[in-house]
Amino acid sequence: MPTEFVTLLRSEVKCRDCLLGQSIPHGQEPSERFALPVKSFAVGSPQERITFQLVKADEIGRPSMWKVLFWALRLPLLTLSWTPVVAVWVWLWAGGYEFKAQDLFLVLGNLFLLHMGVFLLNDYWDHMRGVDRLSSRRGSQVIQRGWLRAWQVRLWGWAALVTGGLLGTGILLWSRASLELWVLVFGAAFAVLILAWSPRKLRRWALTELLILLSLGPLLTCGSMMFWLGSCSPEIGALGLGFGVLALLSFHLRSLGALLSEKSLLGRLGFDLSHRLLSVEIALLPVFFAFVFWALGEFRLGLVLGALVLFVGLKLLQLLVQSRSSLSSSLRPLRAWALLMHFSVGVGVALVALM
Repeated sequence: MPTEFVTLLRSEVKCRDCLLGQSIPHGQEPSERFALPVKSFAVGSPQERITFQLVKADEIGRPSMWKVLFWALRLPLLTLSWTPVVAVWVWLWAGGYEFKAQDLFLVLGNLFLLHMGVFLLNDYWDHMRGVDRLSSRRGSQVIQRGWLRAWQVRLWGWAALVTGGLLGTGILLWSRASLELWVLVFGAAFAVLILAWSPRKLRRWALTELLILLSLGPLLTCGSMMFWLGSCSPEIGALGLGFGVLALLSFHLRSLGALLSEKSLLGRLGFDLSHRLLSVEIALLPVFFAFVFWALGEFRLGLVLGALVLFVGLKLLQLLVQSRSSLSSSLRPLRAWALLMHFSVGVGVALVALM
């Protein structure tokens, strides 16, 4: 049977159904075929049109469900939320504070649900807005490849986010959290929702970057310490700021290869300016860690973290120098090395705490 295509206006009801993976135009049975978006025109405008390929389910070549979930949940990025919490827990435990293992696992489990909800909903909204349809380097691409349907991703995302919110509320009630911690948690929850939605206006004015910096940085480390001890120290706040900067760097390096579809700060700057900005940021990171913790009286911690960041940063700078455009193959390893830098800071904190 020859390959079939259909082009629809984005404003048509049938087009939305096709994007959701619920029905097929021209009367075909939804159980037999569904539509995969292959080309989008004038995305974001009233004249937006989308060309779909009509395919059968057995023509997709879907991998195992474990691989699908690995990509859909973007599990490697889980280190951005788990590593700061574990680092704070080890630092406090080594300092003589007594904790139960369940205190750590409750926080990690809740963060996993929030992580799942944020990335699934972000995939869904970016798919419906057309952002992930413009570049194969954006998002997990599980919807665009037909591995999961958009309505499934939306359902699982909301289920994870609501479950995580209810679990977090229950944990706070059970621990009799202070008013300050409630305010901090609700602020973080608001940031999480905005990041999942990620509207274009926030991207355009770099507010998404600010939310990433705060929610994966000081809000995370200070919130963890306040949950366990009721207060937050300057060292943990500074550590959270460092983790937030590294998380932001990781997201920037990931988006460097998809600038053509980006409406964020890097997209507005273009490749050359973004390239220089990120190079300067990486070069200054060792100085930042060494100086901040030296100023707080934690010279050994600053020395170790500065050395680790310098070691991984040199590799990042080497890869950046080799890249000449947003399509350069040397940009792909940057993602893994950025996550390694973030993780190495957590390892460094644990090593210094246990020494």
